[in-house]
Amino acid sequence: MPALLDEGFRVLRYNQYGRGLSDRPKVEYDRALYGKQLHELLDSLGIHEPVDLLGHSFGALIAVRFTAHNPLRVRKLVLHSPMIDKLSNTTGYTLSRMPVVGRFLTRVLLMPLAIKRAKALLHPLENSDQYLSAFNRQIRYKGFEHSLYSMLTTDAMDDHSEYYAALGEQDREIALVWGTEDNNISRTMVDTIRSLVPQAHYYEIDGAGHSPNLESPEVFNEIIIKFLTRTVSAPPAHQADSTEPGGTDHRLNGV
Repeated sequence: MPALLDEGFRVLRYNQYGRGLSDRPKVEYDRALYGKQLHELLDSLGIHEPVDLLGHSFGALIAVRFTAHNPLRVRKLVLHSPMIDKLSNTTGYTLSRMPVVGRFLTRVLLMPLAIKRAKALLHPLENSDQYLSAFNRQIRYKGFEHSLYSMLTTDAMDDHSEYYAALGEQDREIALVWGTEDNNISRTMVDTIRSLVPQAHYYEIDGAGHSPNLESPEVFNEIIIKFLTRTVSAPPAHQADSTEPGGTDHRLNGV
């Protein structure tokens, strides 16, 4: 966010319902809810001109679906470590959907797994204590467990291939960023997305994991700024570049 502000961008970031300090309504956390939240947020702030959307992981699903349904409201789309359906580790996803005992298993198994996963992702970061403190604070609010359980048992994380395919039919600039050490989003998932959105500019950051924006911020910020300011055709000197049909293929060293 600071890097974008320094370049003169106006930046809006928000927490999904059920996360951070946003409300935790007792409703179904499905695709419609997350799309409605973003739509109403933009409307309430009087933002009606096309915006650049940046979505990370599950947030990418929200951005993809929103863009597919509201093509005139989005200028450029940035997807980093994007999901296309459920995470590659499907144990929790399957357990939560078991009849009768699913909610109980969410409480006794998935909540601890979610905490363990978050800590594993955040621990290597320079500001890990700060991030972990914020994460630990949010999970204590009433409604967090319900939001997690509902997200796993509705259509929120089901296959989004149709929405990616819809993007592939749009005349829109799209950036796809992925770290080679991402243990959540597999290369197979990324390859599937690239086949559905062939015009996407692909940026692969060697050595980065699921959060390249935090793990390799200088490289990541350079990618985003160049893409949003329409200079993607001029990659940095340390970048190996080869052009593929429909888009560009960039591989960078994230170390």
